[in-house]
Amino acid sequence: MGATFTDGKVPRRYGKVEDEYWEVRKNTGILDLSHLGRLSVTGRERSSFLHGLLTNDIANLKEYQGTRACLLTPKARVLADMYVHNLSDRLLLDTGESPSNRLKSTLDQFIVTEDVRIEDSTDGLLLLSLQGPKAADMIRQVLRTDVSTLPRNANQALGPSIIINHDRTGQGGYDIVIPRNESESVWQAFLLQGVQPVGTEALDILRLEAALPKYGVDLDENTLVLEAGLKDAISFNKGCYMGQEIVARATFIGRVNRRLAQIHAKASHGLGSGARLFGDNKEAGVVTSSVYSPALSGVVGLGYVQKDFAKEGTQIEIVTANDERFPATVTKLV
Repeated sequence: MGATFTDGKVPRRYGKVEDEYWEVRKNTGILDLSHLGRLSVTGRERSSFLHGLLTNDIANLKEYQGTRACLLTPKARVLADMYVHNLSDRLLLDTGESPSNRLKSTLDQFIVTEDVRIEDSTDGLLLLSLQGPKAADMIRQVLRTDVSTLPRNANQALGPSIIINHDRTGQGGYDIVIPRNESESVWQAFLLQGVQPVGTEALDILRLEAALPKYGVDLDENTLVLEAGLKDAISFNKGCYMGQEIVARATFIGRVNRRLAQIHAKASHGLGSGARLFGDNKEAGVVTSSVYSPALSGVVGLGYVQKDFAKEGTQIEIVTANDERFPATVTKLV
């Protein structure tokens, strides 16, 4: 279909990025996100095992529910940012940009006598995603199933496939986790109904507009989980998990030294890597990702701002690696 790829397998674009972007904002686009990781966890003690390691409450995750969770280092740095889905007979981990093979190896090290088995399902189960305000209507039309009342992060089975309410763009959307041998026919069925394919370049614009951080870009194993603002991934009422003591201490103090924030800049192009933030004649932080937004007619990005500047409406200046300077505003704390 004329797609250009990253690393030979991730579709970046199929045509004009701006056309794909507006298609998602106004209608629906379909994305092949099969490069993201998926692990299947089975065994009688699967929930209690993950509950003792991850940041969120997995033990009380009901059937067909899902939740965001992180795996941390003992110092509360983020090893993985994932979604855990209860599929009744197993837990499905959407590991996102956190490599599934690395996460499997890490989790396997903690299995001693527990009745737990972890399988890397990334190759066998592919991931298609319908994103946009008309996604539910299109799923009803093509797959003959109603997902319009499915709660956030919840899932429902459709034969051997799973449909999950997962908004990756701020425009609403659903993931379809599907066996490899059925994926092409489902992809083609949506295309025949006029759904446009969308690449990761348009997805990046939309996720940054929605202030959705990406693992490996906006956070990694050097990032404190509370710096990245992942409070929806943390249960503050559960017992111990790896890194919990550091999280509890920072929560008790009531602040961290820097915060991930959304930034709007008056610029006509992305800022590139290494752009720094300044305010009141001192360094205020660093930009982690940025793109030009057609809807905003300017640049939207994410970056870490020091605590003195971590407030919506704060005026700052961005200085790029090429010494370009742009006025900017902190528009949202993640």
